[in-house]
Amino acid sequence: MEEPFGKDLAWTERDLPGRATASDRPERPRNERDRGRSPTEPTTILVCERDEKLKNLLRQHAAHSSIRILSAHDGDEAIWMLRKLQADSIADFLLIVTDFDLPKQDGLELCRFVRSQPALNSVPILMVGDGTDPDLCVKILNEGADDCLKKPFSARELESRIGALMRRRDRHQKKDPRHPFDRMELGPLTVDTNRFEVRLHGKVVRLSYKEFQLCVALVSRFDKMVPYEELLRLLWGEDYEVGRENLKVHIHSLKKKLAKGPTIEAIRGFGYRMKNSS
Repeated sequence: MEEPFGKDLAWTERDLPGRATASDRPERPRNERDRGRSPTEPTTILVCERDEKLKNLLRQHAAHSSIRILSAHDGDEAIWMLRKLQADSIADFLLIVTDFDLPKQDGLELCRFVRSQPALNSVPILMVGDGTDPDLCVKILNEGADDCLKKPFSARELESRIGALMRRRDRHQKKDPRHPFDRMELGPLTVDTNRFEVRLHGKVVRLSYKEFQLCVALVSRFDKMVPYEELLRLLWGEDYEVGRENLKVHIHSLKKKLAKGPTIEAIRGFGYRMKNSS
């Protein structure tokens, strides 16, 4: 039987805040040709977590796949490493796993930083936290994280969540035939799928990865109903196991951020539709 993470954690000196070691720090490309990275190159997972057991699990998982693990011990160090990754132009190959409760800057502050950076705001974020807080996942998802995992959890569940995020990231990087337009406009709302950017009245709107997916799906079929099942498959894959309440959380957050633009209507029992408010 698997030992769940989040119970009886043993802290060590390695968990204390500090700069990344030389082996943890990403190396800068040797020349400009190295910046044109192929989608088949290894995925970089940035782990911002004090639980050494969790980090060791991810290292073991990475040893059997083309994944590189970078480790940060607190929010400040994570932001320092993200700025380095951003400068090295490898954000498209990044996934972030972070704890909610971090020293210096917590997981929510780290999430806000990522979503505020144009070169980073498409990076999937999985945040883990204390399972005793019933509103934890609502807080996390509303701040722009893509998934929430409550402690304690099993190694299998963690690996499944990471795998699902990576598959959705890979699908997003490929051209989606359902959304053939690079730039779409609906009244004051502009969606640029190449730049992963949404603007409302000319101002950039900070969206999470899932919120951006929802926005693209609804804008590309504006004034038409998009079924629940289609949106659930879009956000969580063909083998989704979540319910409509999870979808409702992301829709609610997207509606708040687009409050001064097009409206999102719930078609009870069927799905959602976006309409121009003018």
